[in-house]
Amino acid sequence: MSFLSSQAFLQQEERITQYLSPKRIILSGGTVTNAEHLLIPKPLQIDLYEPDVTALINPADSMERAWILLDFGFEFHGGVRLLTHGVGPSHSRPGNALAEAQVRLTFGESVSEALSELGQKGACNDHSPRCMTVPVAGLSDLSFGQTGFRFLRIELLSPDCRWTLKTAAGAFVYRDLPYQGSFRCSDPLLNQIYDTAAYTCHLNMQNLLWDGIKRDRLVWIGDAHPEMLTIRAVFGHVDMLDESLRFAREKAPLPRFMNGMPAYSLWWLLILRDYYMATGDDAFLAQNGDYAMALGRHMASFVDEDGNHALPAYFLDWPTAKTPAAEAGVHGLFILAMDAAAEMAGWLKDAEAAALFA
Repeated sequence: MSFLSSQAFLQQEERITQYLSPKRIILSGGTVTNAEHLLIPKPLQIDLYEPDVTALINPADSMERAWILLDFGFEFHGGVRLLTHGVGPSHSRPGNALAEAQVRLTFGESVSEALSELGQKGACNDHSPRCMTVPVAGLSDLSFGQTGFRFLRIELLSPDCRWTLKTAAGAFVYRDLPYQGSFRCSDPLLNQIYDTAAYTCHLNMQNLLWDGIKRDRLVWIGDAHPEMLTIRAVFGHVDMLDESLRFAREKAPLPRFMNGMPAYSLWWLLILRDYYMATGDDAFLAQNGDYAMALGRHMASFVDEDGNHALPAYFLDWPTAKTPAAEAGVHGLFILAMDAAAEMAGWLKDAEAAALFA
């Protein structure tokens, strides 16, 4: 038995990481030499001899900082891998070592975002930090960041410092899934919208199903219905979708609501029904059936004899939050979800539940 075979790992990683060279240099400032060398694909291994490095230099007699703005050509989920050759004083030759240098990384979906300061026009580090100060050291290979981006601003912060960088490779983290479904029509713009929507959903299929690669890492059931339909149409059967629905169920033992919101538990019922309609997976329906029927009964307990309901909260989505429209929207969702629960009760041969939910 090998050492690794005897270890109890948390889970098997189903995502892959591909590394990308920047496609172009957008801007630079301060003293930057040989910036174009970052566009050259190179082996991802540092060596004592590296002829094609880019140098960012902060002179000892200046407050100006060296920076560069890279474009990777398309948006993806992941971070950056920095291969540093040397960190030393600004006046010495590359290779004269300092312990480390401080570098600021600012990821952005747009050029303006990558150039923005935290706090500027809403720029923030909520959930998945997009602006960070990190240490780099000579002869190092370090990875930073986990967010959605296309552009990256790299700024040398340390004074009187020369930083020689071999590679700034984009680390693209995703599930390698074939696109089984497709759509084409005579309108090129509509085709582009479809392709972008399918790719956006693909990016959100990470550890489990996320609602945004720049947001928190929760499984938000209130956002999962259109994602479920897209996954089924574009990618076919993906175990991660099953696991996401099961994860949400296990994290919300009754009477707890999914993600803390009644509407999101209602969405789960709709997702389960529509998922079954798309797959005909009797085993998955059976695995979730007891919980679905119990959830349906729990939701029915908020309805009085006159058909009025009094849920603890009426959140549907942010545009209608704390408005009368929110209650109207949740009311409509309630009806759709209970109809779905009644239909599933019929498939599960639970006549009492089917009558209650109808």
